[in-house]
Amino acid sequence: RKGKTLYCLAAEPGKEFVLLQQSEFGVKDLRHVRLVGVTGGPQAALDVLVTDVRIRADGFTKAGATPPPAPAAPPAPPPSGRSMWIIAAVAGPVLILLASAGAVGVWLVVRRRRSVRHAEPGAEEPVDSVRFACGKCGRKLKVKADKAGKKASCPRCAAIVSVPEIETAESGES
Repeated sequence: RKGKTLYCLAAEPGKEFVLLQQSEFGVKDLRHVRLVGVTGGPQAALDVLVTDVRIRADGFTKAGATPPPAPAAPPAPPPSGRSMWIIAAVAGPVLILLASAGAVGVWLVVRRRRSVRHAEPGAEEPVDSVRFACGKCGRKLKVKADKAGKKASCPRCAAIVSVPEIETAESGES
């Protein structure tokens, strides 16, 4: 190593060193040195004899001295595109379900308020059917308003019953 450049050299016995690799390394101290050999394939053999290893440094730490503190861990990287898709795949249906439940809840509240409003006494609205019970079997019957005052047949017991007249607020008062 000279300055920022790191050189990797090798030599066979009795021959000159050959440059294997040169790369920019920076000015930080070397902490670990590994010697690695590659055979080039499963049938090849590798014999290594290390006769000389030279590591030069500007200074060494004294025995018993505390080493410098380790650098702080780098911040966690932001979520990748794939993890964002996973989050969207899970959160999307949950949000749709919540929105649907909210819409159903609003619909039920509006529906209940409308039915309460229609049941209020004194509310005038057109009558399009007449409801009454069969005089023979007691079944609840519903017929169109134009049948009021006429005869109708009970579907359960086939008795002929009279359809009552429609009572309005005006006719009930007199």
